[in-house]
Amino acid sequence: MKRAIGFSVLFFWTAVACSMQLAMLGFMPRLDLSGSVLSRALVPDISTIVLVATIGRFDRRDALWIAIAVASARVAFTSSPPPAVLCGTIVTAFIAEGLSRLSELDRPLMRIVGAGLGSLAFSAWLLFVDFAYISESQARGILGFGDVGGEAVLVPILTAMSSAVIAFALWPVFRHLPGLGRLERRDF
Repeated sequence: MKRAIGFSVLFFWTAVACSMQLAMLGFMPRLDLSGSVLSRALVPDISTIVLVATIGRFDRRDALWIAIAVASARVAFTSSPPPAVLCGTIVTAFIAEGLSRLSELDRPLMRIVGAGLGSLAFSAWLLFVDFAYISESQARGILGFGDVGGEAVLVPILTAMSSAVIAFALWPVFRHLPGLGRLERRDF
């Protein structure tokens, strides 16, 4: 029961992170780089930072369950299909888990690499899903979700860079979110 409450708290903190990310997107000034697509790319992927920090803090055996909790909270804040969000979150979790096998994720370089690679993988995956939806809707001649322009390829890179900077600066905040101690495994 204690671990179920811990996963519920993780769900809550992920929802808070996603709502903060949406608030930043809403208040982001429209830069005249190439429209709003690139200015929105400068907003860090906070829920990925929460995911990477949580996987770095707890047992690697829980990476899949942590990814499911984060993905289920993330689905409420995105228009992407839920299976795509789940797959992208699981891939991001396993990237973080693999990096935690190499070295401790609390080291400054590893937090930058973990948050940056995780954000890059998740954003690139959702961009791929958007391209697939657009090509399918064009092939069938049905109404699509819009056109993904050439500048959209820069979005994952810029998002990863901004996520890496935020992870480097605010890692202790994400690492010690209140209530997540319930996820610790006690080995006897």
